[in-house]
This record gives sequence, structure tokens and C-alpha cells, in this order.
Amino acid sequence: MDRLKFWKRGQTDQPAIEPVPTIKRFNIQPRTDIGTLGLPADPDQAARLVALRKRREALAHDVESASHATTEDNRWRAEIKLIVQAIHEIDADVAAINAEPPGPPGVTLPPTPITDVAIETAPVARVKFRIGNTPFSYAEEIDWAERGTQLARSELVLDEGNVDAVIPSVVPADQRQSLREHLARSLFAFASDLRDRALNNESIPQATLADLAQPSTEFGGWLDWTGQSARKQEREVARANLFAERQRLMADRAKLIEDQNKIAENLPIARRRLAELDREIETITAST
Repeated sequence: MDRLKFWKRGQTDQPAIEPVPTIKRFNIQPRTDIGTLGLPADPDQAARLVALRKRREALAHDVESASHATTEDNRWRAEIKLIVQAIHEIDADVAAINAEPPGPPGVTLPPTPITDVAIETAPVARVKFRIGNTPFSYAEEIDWAERGTQLARSELVLDEGNVDAVIPSVVPADQRQSLREHLARSLFAFASDLRDRALNNESIPQATLADLAQPSTEFGGWLDWTGQSARKQEREVARANLFAERQRLMADRAKLIEDQNKIAENLPIARRRLAELDREIETITAST
């Protein structure tokens, strides 16, 4: 039988573990970890001490965070520094846009008359006209809320027309692509204006191809039928986007400063509460 106990060879005798007291109070079985984790034997005092230690751990973390917020090199100031740097970069971008010189004005197009203007307003709007021998047709897409009832007017869509066909062959090759894009926008503006005039019972103006692309000395390129410059609009959109981004960064910066100040201001209170907890914990442990 002794051969079956070979695994005990070399082991020292272990002291016997003192049994946990089986005291009952109000018919409640006492906790089995009491006496083994440095807790008082009284269940109420033990539970109280565990709760205080958990509160102390959380409060110590608050004190550490608040102390960090008062230092020169903390995470809030590091993030604020990055935000300020980004704001400076945005300001530089805006200054560059404002200082950008205008491009050269576009070529002047011939005064080819726009003829055969025809406008329909129902059931959906349709605008037709001709520039030289090239026909153009724009129409609204039908958008119905329910059968037989139109929800809202939509933008006109080109369903017939070739912009390249109205660009004179004398236009320099380096301007043809930009002129093509400009005329596409200007023709849309022209057709939309004709539709709106017809809906408002206004007179239809006489127009030429030259009116759709007027050279702009102020911004470069051309002005469309409504007198708008695409380059000016691009610059305004770019500035607006940068301004919106700057406002967002300023709000983030203000929020970080507010958070840092709130946490730093909490330091004296957190330290006082931590000291009170330490005294209460010491009182309980001293009585065990």
C-alpha cells in the first residue's frame, strides 16, 4: 500500500488550515472568504471594507487624472496643440485662396443666335431650342407623390444636344475642355431660366451663343448665362468648407479646454474625499 503513496515523497508537511468559523447571525451563512483576505471576521464590517476599498480605487484614479490635468504636458494640451496647428494650416489655405490671381479670360464666342425656342410646362416642363444647326432639349424628371399628383419640380435634364458641336474650331486646344464644361453648365442655366420665365408668365429673352460664355477679366474663364463665374463659385465653396472645418476645430478646442479645467478644478475635492476614505478604512482595519 505504501508504494501507492510515492507522489508524497519529498513533500514537507503542510500546516493545517484553520477552519472558517460557522457563526451565524440572523440565520445568514457567513462569507467563506472572511479571514483569508485580510478582512474583519464580522460580515458587516468585511462588506463595508470591501466597498470602501472599491470606492478608494475609483477615487484614486480621479485624483490621478485631475493631477495630470494640472501639469504642463498633459493629453488635453497635446490635443489642443494639434488642433491649433490645424487651424493655422486652414488660415494659410484661406489666405492662399484669397491671394490667388485670376486666370486668363476665355475666348470670345461668335454671336450665333439661339432660335426655335419652345417651352412646355405641363404635364412636366420641357425646354427646346437650337444653336445654329444643333438642337437642344431639356426636360424635368417626373416625381410623383401619388398617382396623378406631382410632388415637386425637379431639375432639368439634358436629353438631346451635343455641346461639342457648338464650340468653334478656332478655340485653342488648351481651352476646349474648360469651355465644354462651362457651356454644359451655362446651357443648363439658360434652359432653367426659360422654364422659370414661362411658369411666371414672363417674356422670353433673345440670346446668342456668346451670351452663354462671356469672357471674365475679374475671375478668368467665362461667365454663364446668369453672370456667374464657375471659378468664383469654386473659390467660395472652398472657403466655406475651410471655414466650416475651422469652426469645428474651434469647438473641439473649446471642449477640450473646458474638460481639462473641470477635471483640474476637481482635484482638491477628490483629494479630500480620498483622505476621508483612508481614515475610514484605517478605522475599520485598526479594529480587527
